[in-house]
Amino acid sequence: MSGVQSILFQRRYWTEARAREWLAKHDMHSRKKVHITEDTLRFRQEEPELFDHFRTKKITPTITYIIGFRAKKKPRAPRKRQ
Repeated sequence: MSGVQSILFQRRYWTEARAREWLAKHDMHSRKKVHITEDTLRFRQEEPELFDHFRTKKITPTITYIIGFRAKKKPRAPRKRQ
């Protein structure tokens, strides 16, 4: 199973206010806290601990999704009867 873990906006093209508007328009979270780096605004959608591995996907030239993948649950071994 997969889902959007974070959305990154390039700061050169996006302000925090415009990014929050985009998120609202696209039914995404824009929680109060945003992680700001020199190059990006990162809006977390899900906690990273929920995922096993990640991939990036450019949505537009200035917006990137971090896609998280959950491990498939391994089937349980049948119990031995005594």
